[in-house]
Amino acid sequence: RRNMASSAEPAGREGARVIGRERRSPARSFAATAFLSLVAIAFATAIFAIDTFTPLGLAVAVLYVVVVLMAGRFLDRRGVFLVAAACVTLTIMSFLLQHGLTYGPSLARCLVSLLAIVITTFLALKSQAATLMLHEQASLLDITHDAIIARDLNDVITYWNRGAEQRYGWSREEALGKTPHRLLRTVFPTPLEEIMSTLLSTDRWEGELVHTKRDGTEVVCGGGARLPSA
Repeated sequence: RRNMASSAEPAGREGARVIGRERRSPARSFAATAFLSLVAIAFATAIFAIDTFTPLGLAVAVLYVVVVLMAGRFLDRRGVFLVAAACVTLTIMSFLLQHGLTYGPSLARCLVSLLAIVITTFLALKSQAATLMLHEQASLLDITHDAIIARDLNDVITYWNRGAEQRYGWSREEALGKTPHRLLRTVFPTPLEEIMSTLLSTDRWEGELVHTKRDGTEVVCGGGARLPSA
């Protein structure tokens, strides 16, 4: 699903682009990291045991890609490399313990598993880099004093920066999940249905809006919305 980004700026100022992000408390983040770490270790141990001591005749070691993907969720770049190296080592150890230096289908399965681990590691690191870039861009949005809001196609707020908190009086936690025009009691220059129709047909809309702050005062804004490229 594509996100619909909107901005609310004082009249005469250009609307800014919006990037949504999630915020998690340190305690919750640590708990999630600890849980994923234990699951990853247990899963890797199970894969090694099955691959080494159970003659299934399958490329069981391919399942190490799941461990690498999990590592990409809670470890940095170096940590992902170390996990991938450990998975490669376990795959080779399992092959040597079960098959020795023999050649045949078992060696082919081992090579397929190693290739899958390498490719998955590359993709996990690429995804991690993209996520980091988005977080850095999102942090820049909190520096600006402009009110920047993001909403999805269901018209639900998915991002609310500090500028929006200061301008309208609602905190990020209070605004997320709300409908912006209901929260801000927005007065549109044309019916909302026409605005949505224009947005969906041209991928953008601009106009003047009237918002009501938490304290009841009104502010006239040069608002805009656009659909990001697919």
